[in-house]
Parts: sequence; C-alpha cells; structure tokens
Amino acid sequence: MKPSVTGVILAGGQNTRFSGTNKALIRVGDKYILDRIYDVFSDLFEEIILVTNDPIQYLEWNLDIVTDLFPIRSSLTGIHTGLFYMTTPYAFFAACDIPFLKKGLVETILNHIEPGVDIVIPETSKGLEPLCSVYSK
Repeated sequence: MKPSVTGVILAGGQNTRFSGTNKALIRVGDKYILDRIYDVFSDLFEEIILVTNDPIQYLEWNLDIVTDLFPIRSSLTGIHTGLFYMTTPYAFFAACDIPFLKKGLVETILNHIEPGVDIVIPETSKGLEPLCSVYSK
C-alpha cells in the first residue's frame, strides 16, 4: 500500500533572480506557473499546502496557505514549515518556479518511497534537486 503524501509548493522566496517579480505568478503560455504545478498536484494529492510569506496573493487557489514559521526566508525554512503543517507521513515538495513539472516525474519520485527512507531526492547531471523531492515527517 502506498503511503499518503501531501503536496507542498514553496512560494516564499525573495524572487531576487526575477527582480522581485513573483515567480509563481509568471505566465508560461496561458497559465501561471502556480496553475501548472497545481494541476499536477491536484491529480496526485488530497492535501496541497502552499508555503508563502504573502498569502493574500494566493487566496483564489484551493490550497492550504501557510507562512514560514521563522522570519528567515529560505528554501529550508519553507521545507520546515511544510513538514510542520502536513498531516501525512510524507510530502512532495516543489519550488514555485517549475513550469514544466510533469505528473509522471512526480509519480516516479513517489514510487521510491519505502519504509525506512526519509528523503527521496532526484539527482540530475547538474546535481541534487532538493526542491523537487519527497521528505518524511
């Protein structure tokens, strides 16, 4: 039996690479990046959490919106916050700037969850991908 998994979208960054533009709300084609990720997540997860420090921007989405537990804005604090609020034993985390996230990729990563494994982090030719990974509570 597959374990229950929460989907967590990390959208609490400072957007420094985008001159302050919110990456989640950038349009790629006819959709916001957040919509693209949400479409994948809604097919896979019953619980979807968005970690952000600006929750007002996301009220139109059907998400559990939470803010970082610590004032330091970093991916690690976002992961910590997602782990704190999730209600399942595992969560799949994705950064909000992955416009072409594929359901099949997420399913492949989820298929590597097994007893005794706390983290599933894919590795590409460019290195580990900790913001497209599974973490256990």
